[in-house]
Amino acid sequence: KDGAYKYGYIKMVEMYATKDDSRQAFTITKKEFDLEVRKKEDQALKEFLATGRGVEYARHEFGKQLQQIGFPHYKGSSFTDIYSRWYDLQKKRIKLAFLLKEVSKFEYLSARLPHNDNILMSDEVHRFAHKMKSVAQAKLKNQRMFSKTAQKILAENPGLEIMIKSLSFSGPDTTSTAELKKSAPSVYNQFVRTIQTSVVPQLKNKVLKDIIKYEGIARQFARKYNPAQLDQKAAQNQQLFVSHEGDHRNLMLSKLYKLAKTFKVAGRSTLNSAEVQQYALKVTSKASALLRDHSFLQSAQAKSLRLEDWLIKRLKDETAAPSDQYQKSFESMARWIIKFQIKKVALIIKPQILLELHDQRDHEILTKVQNHLDRIQYTQNLKSFKQETLLNYFTGIITVNPTGAGDLRSAEALRPFFE
Repeated sequence: KDGAYKYGYIKMVEMYATKDDSRQAFTITKKEFDLEVRKKEDQALKEFLATGRGVEYARHEFGKQLQQIGFPHYKGSSFTDIYSRWYDLQKKRIKLAFLLKEVSKFEYLSARLPHNDNILMSDEVHRFAHKMKSVAQAKLKNQRMFSKTAQKILAENPGLEIMIKSLSFSGPDTTSTAELKKSAPSVYNQFVRTIQTSVVPQLKNKVLKDIIKYEGIARQFARKYNPAQLDQKAAQNQQLFVSHEGDHRNLMLSKLYKLAKTFKVAGRSTLNSAEVQQYALKVTSKASALLRDHSFLQSAQAKSLRLEDWLIKRLKDETAAPSDQYQKSFESMARWIIKFQIKKVALIIKPQILLELHDQRDHEILTKVQNHLDRIQYTQNLKSFKQETLLNYFTGIITVNPTGAGDLRSAEALRPFFE
């Protein structure tokens, strides 16, 4: 149905554009059409023409190739018949391509705007630039929101992006701790406060127990699956997380399967349950002490690292002492579990937008604004041309019989062709 409406529209535009001798579109000559068809044929037959055995041979061989790849044809068709069917199809496609090109050309000629060289003198352009700058300052600059909310604001205000020179988010998940404190103090204060009230109290309780529990789960996996299965399950869960079909639970499972693989390959480990508990207590106690001490902001590392990255580096430097590969993998997982507590907080705190705007008097910016307004006006003109000029012209001339019950000539019957 949609295809019928589209083709009907194409033919009506052609009729309207060629109703008198002063046509500006649909001027393609038979010679131009034949040349395009010839180019298509030569391109298809090039391999066979190169043999020097003539065009008939080339068409026969190409038809044979078409049959081999499953080109639709009637039973009993010769290779030359198959070629002819392909050739006729190409002519129809080329004709349609020319029609579509000419329709676009005529639409442009019918809806185009007069050229305006005097951009700086356009009050409309200046008003729009001022309006968009005001919207950006009110709705984006220094506001706290996630990226999706900012994208929604941009989508609701077409042209707003023209005035934006740079837009970034200052938040604990993307910004070093020292820079966060400098660029977005309110975000920093909320982040630190939440770490102190939600994460630190849990480190030597729930988090410590989780580390011990997860190590036990990894050993269970090692007993249940072989190395190949562990690799497969680790990869599957990693992919689910990366593709956003899963969540952080899948990331945790991936790490546990990898830890189990290490245990399986090692065959045995010098790490016993008491040592697992000992390291869990050691690393959570150290993390708690580091997070309670705000002096870390003075370190050179903190100036370039997010809190979670800085914390992991300090924990690795001050607590890691693995005696074998499994212990090394276990300690890495334990530190990651602590890092994940920071990550969860960082992800729920709204960042602050850092926004820099263009000078609304800049000639290049005003040119972009003019182009934006021209596109809007062009779209409106094209809609008017379709739904007023063409619709009015063909009402009463073209009949539509959508149900087979009878011909319709009203504007309402024709309107779907011009939507």
